[in-house]
Amino acid sequence: MSSTDFIAPRGLSHSDGNYAAQDQVIDDLLRYIEIVQSLPETIAEYQERFGFSLLIVSELDQVLEGLFEAYTRVKGDSCECRDAVYPGILQAAVLISDYARTAPDTTRGIFELVRDLDNTTDEAMAQLLIEQIDDSISEQIEEITVLGAGSNGCSDSLHKLERRMKESQQLVKQRSDDLHEVIATLVEIIEDGEKQLKALPEMVAQTTAPYEQDQLAADAAPSYSLLDFSRASIMSAITSVRGAAAAKTADLADDVWAIVTNDGGGWDPILAELAAMDADLKATLNLVNTATDDVEQIIGGWTAISSDLDNLRDMFKNDIKSADQYTAGLIEKNIISDLKHLADEVAEYEGAAHARPRRPSADLDR
Repeated sequence: MSSTDFIAPRGLSHSDGNYAAQDQVIDDLLRYIEIVQSLPETIAEYQERFGFSLLIVSELDQVLEGLFEAYTRVKGDSCECRDAVYPGILQAAVLISDYARTAPDTTRGIFELVRDLDNTTDEAMAQLLIEQIDDSISEQIEEITVLGAGSNGCSDSLHKLERRMKESQQLVKQRSDDLHEVIATLVEIIEDGEKQLKALPEMVAQTTAPYEQDQLAADAAPSYSLLDFSRASIMSAITSVRGAAAAKTADLADDVWAIVTNDGGGWDPILAELAAMDADLKATLNLVNTATDDVEQIIGGWTAISSDLDNLRDMFKNDIKSADQYTAGLIEKNIISDLKHLADEVAEYEGAAHARPRRPSADLDR
């Protein structure tokens, strides 16, 4: 037990003196919660978000339902993060803040008892002071044990969330792969359609050529430019063509319309969202890992402080001379200064955490 770091908050803060839990991790976790809670859960929501045509939606109906099932599970993870894990991280900060505010007075009191013990020549008084030192240290250890248990609970919640998120990520990836496969098939169809579009002017010309001498047909013969407007435009031109080939031409119009409306541009938002969602999940797993490391560092801090106090208590019980020599080497003002600095750092962290804009839970659950 080094006298230079006795009950120092070495595990509760980083080497730069800042509180162990990182502000950026909390910011990113909150951002993740809000992003995930806004994910669509129905075909209608998906169509509204991206403005997909009914054709696209109908092609993806079944596979999107599977994706929404995965999204629902991811939302459950984010709710757990919002309702249990995030408050647990803040509660860990509260526990540290409480300790850092009260520990200086307790530590000062222990040092005063040690000085009194060093100055007394009365055996009865010395024994009384040793008992008081033992009681003070024991109370500190009990308090730290409770604080450590709270941090352990936070760590357990983070590990549980991490396991759930890994399972959810695997499910989303599976559903994403299914959707990619369907889209890849459709893109092949689209590419074939583009080839057909290039051949359409000649096909239309061949179909209407026999009727070019018919004035009525000639006046309203369908041209390729009409195909860019609407189904009504196409059918208006088609119905003006007389003869047995009219039905054939109408069928051609149906094919044209399907090709015109089935363009590949509509898939980009879906593919972009899948890529973004996968990246978000991977990034958030890293955030949870970082938060877990922070909390476990805090747990290590509680353990170290408790061990320091326990060793000091044993010294006073078993070897008063060694205890006196050890405490004489401690710099009381530095210990108290470090604890007060930690209290200030955690208070700043708490203030920033509670000041972060957050939407009401009811809004996030929608």
